[in-house]
Amino acid sequence: MRHLHKNDVELWEYLEQIAREAADFFSLPLRKLSVLNPRADYSAICYEDGHIKIQLRMTTRKRKAYEIIDAVAHELAHLRHLNHSPDWHAVYVRLVNFLAKDYAWVRRYRKRRG
Repeated sequence: MRHLHKNDVELWEYLEQIAREAADFFSLPLRKLSVLNPRADYSAICYEDGHIKIQLRMTTRKRKAYEIIDAVAHELAHLRHLNHSPDWHAVYVRLVNFLAKDYAWVRRYRKRRG
């Protein structure tokens, strides 16, 4: 996959799985999840058509576990509200809580694989 570091393949597969689980649980129209270029000016983006792009590595460092899970929750919440309104924030908090179990897996993976 374009822009995917060889050490991040397993991580990316896991993120796709948990994003789909969260989207299904919250009835969010996730169409596609893809890797964002590490040179992009932003760390993640959500499009109206249900396509989300997430950056796993920045140009200066790899992203921490909480940053990756937070980006997934943040962008999934935009599938319900394409803004940062109180309604969006309520969905985002519910998604963060739903995905909280996944922080430990991502953190262990990062320590093991780098």
